[in-house]
Amino acid sequence: MHNLFISCEHASNLVPEQLRTILEKKVQLLRSHRSYDQGALDAAERIAEATGATLIHGKYTRLAVDLNRSEKNPQRFSRYSRQLDSEVLELLEKKFYIPYRNDIKTSITEIVQKKSSVLHLSIHSFTPVLDGVKRDADIGLLYDPSRIDERLFASRMKTELARIAPELKVRYNYPYRGISDGITTWLRKHFTGDEYAGLEIEFNQRLLGNIPGWNTCLQNFIAALGKVQEIEPGIDT
Repeated sequence: MHNLFISCEHASNLVPEQLRTILEKKVQLLRSHRSYDQGALDAAERIAEATGATLIHGKYTRLAVDLNRSEKNPQRFSRYSRQLDSEVLELLEKKFYIPYRNDIKTSITEIVQKKSSVLHLSIHSFTPVLDGVKRDADIGLLYDPSRIDERLFASRMKTELARIAPELKVRYNYPYRGISDGITTWLRKHFTGDEYAGLEIEFNQRLLGNIPGWNTCLQNFIAALGKVQEIEPGIDT
């Protein structure tokens, strides 16, 4: 049996005190996709509330330290946080990055130790246009094709969304690859395919321009998730 678990790494644009001097006047930057994933926390909270799943989310802007990047990724710290002394960077890591990842890993470990398995949905959103290129999807389902449960879940979600919301364009491993550096990729190294299935769910921020449409999108996603849980005996909350 799978237990549903939700995370949201880029939930907030709140600036930690260590970066306030550098970022406090950069209002436009803090409101942009470079600071946080607009709408992602709203989506994560609604999915968690509807399903009863546990939700863990980031508390500060990704410009401080990116919770969705591995320790060896040079982009883990932004060009703004890299202006800080190494001691302060180490503090950001110890205070925010390590505890967040440890909390998620511990939560999943506790479920696995109960002889159950986890379906982890890492909720994100993406800007409609990047570097002048329009993104051609409403929802992206990012997964590792070599993981059977992830592939099966993505396929069934896409099929169910096409049935109940044909107006939504849903794509696999878009606008990023499911095996790119991210928290689900990190967790796959710690848990087997029988223990853990992790997918990154990407919502197009364009949908936020029409609040009724955004609400309907989330309602349809939650409805599809519920239906997939019914037809897939290995996925349950």
